Amino acid sequence: MSGLVETASEADLKFLAEIDKRFHYIEKHDNETVGEIRVDRYECGVMMNVQEAEKILQIVQRNNDLILHPITTNNGHSVGFSVAQLIALRRDSETMEYVARLRFVREQLPREYGWKELAEVFNSRENLDRVQVAGLERLSGFTPNGFGQEWEYEY
Repeated sequence: MSGLVETASEADLKFLAEIDKRFHYIEKHDNETVGEIRVDRYECGVMMNVQEAEKILQIVQRNNDLILHPITTNNGHSVGFSVAQLIALRRDSETMEYVARLRFVREQLPREYGWKELAEVFNSRENLDRVQVAGLERLSGFTPNGFGQEWEYEY
């Protein structure tokens, strides 16, 4: 990747933050042995509407510093998604640091949006290039069912 041409606008980042605040929160626990433990939690009763889902995908597609990336949630037993932003080149590495701007689980998607619709974005050449630049790991062998279709994850 030669350089980032378009970066997410303040309006795009604000929209992603507002959605994230409705769908996701971080629970913190103090542990004497390891210190603070942070656990991602999701408001599964809060559903995304079609317009929000479409806008999220449009934002990712038009910004060269955003990545749509499938993630595992619920200790690896559920499918979720992250929209991450590339922020800086890592020291002594060819990969970039990133920060999650939005996280949600598949149960929060509207019925009109499933794995197939999101895969059109996260499997696009541009998104895959950004995944590689970020040094993100690809999930494998993860095939839970959802919305009457296979939620199979292969890059």
